[in-house]
Amino acid sequence: VDASQSGHFASLFKLARRAGWLDGSVGEDGAECRLDHAAFGVVQGADGRKLSSRDGADMSLAALLDESVATSAAVMRRLF
Repeated sequence: VDASQSGHFASLFKLARRAGWLDGSVGEDGAECRLDHAAFGVVQGADGRKLSSRDGADMSLAALLDESVATSAAVMRRLF
């Protein structure tokens, strides 16, 4: 989820701590239970507008990554 949602995730994680869901306990594998928001920049469509699932934008992560790799490779070929 993009960085603009960081405040929402901070609130959600705070609520989870207050509810006792994040109490520092350790699972069977020895790992501590934790929540992290992996924020990234805004993903834009071909028209330069922010992609939004609410607007019907339906792109899988795999397709997004494939397109990113192809676009980056094209830029690198052009520059070098």
